[in-house]
Amino acid sequence: MTAKKYVISLISILYIFFAVNLSLWYCCTKKFFTQRDLNRLGSYYTTSDLTGLANYQRHHEEFTAETIRNLDAIKLGSYHTSTGLIGSADYQRNHEKFTPGTFDIITIGDSFSQGGYQDYFTDKLGMKVLNINMTGHCLNDIYKLISSGIIDELKPKAIILESVERSVQNRLGMTEIIPVKISREEVLRRISRPQTSENISRGIFPPIMMKTNIKFLRDIFYRIINPEQLSPKVYINQLAQYLFTNPGQENLFMHYHEDLNYLSQTHNPEMINRNLNNAAKLLAEKNITLFFMPCADKYDLYYTYLKDKHGRPENPFFDEMRRVQPKNYIFIDTKAILRKALERGEKDIYYLNDTHWSWKGMERVSEEIAKYLLP
Repeated sequence: MTAKKYVISLISILYIFFAVNLSLWYCCTKKFFTQRDLNRLGSYYTTSDLTGLANYQRHHEEFTAETIRNLDAIKLGSYHTSTGLIGSADYQRNHEKFTPGTFDIITIGDSFSQGGYQDYFTDKLGMKVLNINMTGHCLNDIYKLISSGIIDELKPKAIILESVERSVQNRLGMTEIIPVKISREEVLRRISRPQTSENISRGIFPPIMMKTNIKFLRDIFYRIINPEQLSPKVYINQLAQYLFTNPGQENLFMHYHEDLNYLSQTHNPEMINRNLNNAAKLLAEKNITLFFMPCADKYDLYYTYLKDKHGRPENPFFDEMRRVQPKNYIFIDTKAILRKALERGEKDIYYLNDTHWSWKGMERVSEEIAKYLLP
């Protein structure tokens, strides 16, 4: 083969390769990649639900680097930036926004706490809420905020500590957690801001395109061998009644593979309770009430409605946590709250194509929490 023919052949192969990838991306894989997490993890397209998004006019505050600078400004009585001293009017606004006791609630948790359930308290109840998104290891984050002095500066009335059910044992039940010492600078470095799928799927040749296409083809073959799964990380099932509003898929059920971790994992409710009581005691000394909100795994919540349980028992976590005593914190039983909503026939409590609750699920739980907070 001559050099010219070699170059032409190579260019032709590359052209076909990119043409096939682009066609697959724009005709198929982009559609599910830009949907929710189970769509991406399962390489599976679903129709859009009819519930829509929540319409909150007022929103909670997010803990950012600016929050710490505002707290420092309040302590100093002035506010410095790279351009000099901020004017008295700006300082007054910052002081009113971040002065100790301004926030009724601080929320700390994993991805379930980043979905905006806090807006219910702000918009519907007029409460001021600050969400702090650090490591996602709920209790350690509280201890870091205490050690750095930030909790003493904010002085909230309550802290809502959240963890998804499947992670509670690893986070709180393995051993007694010892408070760690940490500086304000380290807290600032640990504030997380996750990248969204929309950001990494932009452009004519998005960097995620080929990886997504390859995963899609691999998952198709995986389903043939494992008919109960869409991919190694996503299971698919059917419900005995319609509990979602996605047209044509109202009784379809998708869940994350880690929802089944309980089958091989033993919970230690006594250790979980001890760790929570230890934190509750420290916060009580500061006149702060601790709420613990484990968010029910999707599989656990919908378990009784599954057509085929494949011989699996129900997750015992919430039963175990209900029994353990004493609790020096307020336990928010999300499974019981949301099961009642399902029994009433409410749909889209969780999203069909997501591991997380919808705004409807958020509101049902927030309504119960509000009963403890309102006078």
